[in-house]
Amino acid sequence: KFGESSLRDTDKYIREMVPMPNLELPKPSKNDVATLGPDLTHTSLAAKAIAGKSKLAFYPTIHEVFKAVQSGSVTRGVVPIENRLHGTVRETLDALFEFDLFITQERTRPIQHHLATLPTTKRKQIEIILSHPQALHQSCDYLRKRFPGAQWKTADSTAAAFAHLAQAQDPTMAVVGTKEAADHYGFKILKKNIENDHSNVTQFVEISRKATRLKVGKPAKSSIVFHFAKDKPGSLQRVFQIFSDHEINLTRIESRPAPKKLGEYLFYLDFEKSPNAAKALKEVELIVGRLKHLGTYPTK
Repeated sequence: KFGESSLRDTDKYIREMVPMPNLELPKPSKNDVATLGPDLTHTSLAAKAIAGKSKLAFYPTIHEVFKAVQSGSVTRGVVPIENRLHGTVRETLDALFEFDLFITQERTRPIQHHLATLPTTKRKQIEIILSHPQALHQSCDYLRKRFPGAQWKTADSTAAAFAHLAQAQDPTMAVVGTKEAADHYGFKILKKNIENDHSNVTQFVEISRKATRLKVGKPAKSSIVFHFAKDKPGSLQRVFQIFSDHEINLTRIESRPAPKKLGEYLFYLDFEKSPNAAKALKEVELIVGRLKHLGTYPTK
């Protein structure tokens, strides 16, 4: 009985799986800006705002973006580092410690989700809603209220969901994603801004092999990461005291589990630009196992 029910369940799940179109990622040139693919996601749109006239080179993971910049395949990259609702992007923090790259600027993008369909689809026809799991979760209040009987299906990205609908031409399907994706495919937007929290934003950073040159008088902040050689009571407090003594304002404090050979945790700190920063960092270096400067860059 268990075997029979397992086969039935497996067949059911296979039927419900949505085959995603193969979104090919073109080879980059050195002047391209690396970022997460595919195009028409919030990450790619934030990268376009930073890239300016440069073209984007899409990669499947954050680690691959860092690797492309480190190897010189591209000169810079753009990755998400923090979302207001979901917190820090752990893959980005880990890569900042692993690779010898600098943060050179930051950009914040509002996260707005829109419900879109084929141009001829009527609201009453919708039986399936397709998107990235995070987009569905962030829009769940509206979707549950307006489409209580609809089945949710997940895609690798919001852009992949739009590409699937464009290929499938399914009048019973709606997708959740960016306005730019809806415009690109000529879809009809049934409802704008269906996200649960309209204040949700994601912060993105640009990474490069070279540190940025700051303009005089412009506001800026620095990012560092460090770990202790040994786990001792009061170690972190001593670091905080140094910044306090030099009247330097800390703007972010984050900890991540460290490889065992490095100790218990890595600590990431952001602090405002200060004439006392260099002296403070020299004092911090004396009490930590290793300190790595991740960049000093302008704030928006």
